[in-house]
Amino acid sequence: MKFMDNYLLFLTKEKVSIKILYLTVVLIIALFLRLYCMDSFSFSYDEASHLVDNRSIFSIAPLDKFFDAGFTVKNHDFLKLYDHGFIYYWKKIAGDSERNLRFSSLIFSLLSIILVYKIGKKYFSEKAACIAVALIAISPFHIYYAQELRPYAAIGFISLVAIYSFIKYLNQRKTSYLCIYIISSIANIYAHFVTITLTCAMVVYLLIGLKRYRRLISRLILAHVLILALTLPVWIIIANNLKLFLLCNLDNFRIVEYPIWLEKVRPVHVFNTLKNMSIGYNLDYSSLTGKIAAIVYFFLFCFGIFKYRAKAEARILAMCFLVPLLLLFMISQIKACYVDRYFFPGAIIYILGAAIGLSKIKGKLLVFLLAAIIGINIMALKNYYNNLYPDSLGINERFGISEKTDIRPLVNYLASNYKSGDIILHTWKGNVFPLRYYVPIAANDAALEGACNRGLVIDYDLASNEFFRLEYNTLHPYVNRMEKFHIEDVGGKLNRVWVIKFNKDDWLIEYLKNNNYEQMDDRIFNRNKLYYFIKK
Repeated sequence: MKFMDNYLLFLTKEKVSIKILYLTVVLIIALFLRLYCMDSFSFSYDEASHLVDNRSIFSIAPLDKFFDAGFTVKNHDFLKLYDHGFIYYWKKIAGDSERNLRFSSLIFSLLSIILVYKIGKKYFSEKAACIAVALIAISPFHIYYAQELRPYAAIGFISLVAIYSFIKYLNQRKTSYLCIYIISSIANIYAHFVTITLTCAMVVYLLIGLKRYRRLISRLILAHVLILALTLPVWIIIANNLKLFLLCNLDNFRIVEYPIWLEKVRPVHVFNTLKNMSIGYNLDYSSLTGKIAAIVYFFLFCFGIFKYRAKAEARILAMCFLVPLLLLFMISQIKACYVDRYFFPGAIIYILGAAIGLSKIKGKLLVFLLAAIIGINIMALKNYYNNLYPDSLGINERFGISEKTDIRPLVNYLASNYKSGDIILHTWKGNVFPLRYYVPIAANDAALEGACNRGLVIDYDLASNEFFRLEYNTLHPYVNRMEKFHIEDVGGKLNRVWVIKFNKDDWLIEYLKNNNYEQMDDRIFNRNKLYYFIKK
């Protein structure tokens, strides 16, 4: 009884306990929303590609290797240290469970919420901080990447650490904060190369405010030179790949890493990105709800930054949101490399800015706006958990995002029916790495594993009316030469062929039927269809 009395006294004694209680409730809600349905779907292509990567940080090549253009093009992902550094060690702890493995992203997501509260409260207002954490806790965009084993939740948190330490150094001029900024910036860049744009945003801010920080400029220049020097291998890799990407004739090659499947990026893509940051992928931008949400969030962000325009912190947040967005948009006018998930750190800043704007609104209007925003987020989350993505959302709005699939039932069926000597053909690269990851878990069959590891994707080219083969037998291949496909080229006297078909087209199925193969069975597994053929 005495313990309860002391506990109640703690809750009512000071205001701070109420704040802690509020933040705790928000974190519990955020935790529940991120745990819910986390293991409902199997690992995607990108997630599984990290898991089948058995390179640790000790597998990094010597520095002189990165001056070899051929090596850096072939091994461009060696320095993405989140993928085969952090995940390499995390999977040894977490095991094979989807939920356990994805839990790392959830941890970074929750840490981001705590840091957003700290930034919002310290530099803007407690009201802004409370609104911000509530909005991020229920943000469909934030939840989406908190439930994937990918680097985005991590770079979101590390980016906040870099921004916070940068602001603290400018305000307090303590060397410790500058050191944290340098370390977090370097870690961020090695986690995902696109975060270089965030460092560029800091540099742009300093250039604009050169007079204000003239006493610190020498140390800040030294800090960024140090960041540049310690991330030099990354810059070399980018330079070599950009040379190939921008200048070389790639008519006979298929790029599989850079998103050249995008059309030229236009201003409408930016508006779609703002919508996705606001309410995720599961509500249509072209709908009235989507348009209202995008406009309201953007207005609130601008309003919040404008209200605090005299504060350096508001201008830094604006730079960290706008510079990456505009930089990738401008680069994409040459070659498309603009993907919404690349702006994940910016999405956190965007929601914080919108919360700052909301905090300056009072009375019934604030209640109405909060209710509307929460209601729209709940609608989007309902669609997300039900795996519903509006059909009208095409490549222009939802870059590289589609309904989530579960390949595990297909793997179990294949493992039970596969015979040594069978060949496996894919019509879509997205199933290659998930199959390679799940097959060893489902069955101890070296022949089946070998067939999966070959990763043979057959692509039909409408222009030439021919089939081409691509072999994904390495880790995340960058450039694959396209070779014409004929069934007799795949080796041996093939009596049995399995086809994993993801798309709606039946060209490969008809090709096999026209080349003396008889279809014996077909089964639907989620969005995949498994065919089984025997040679006549």
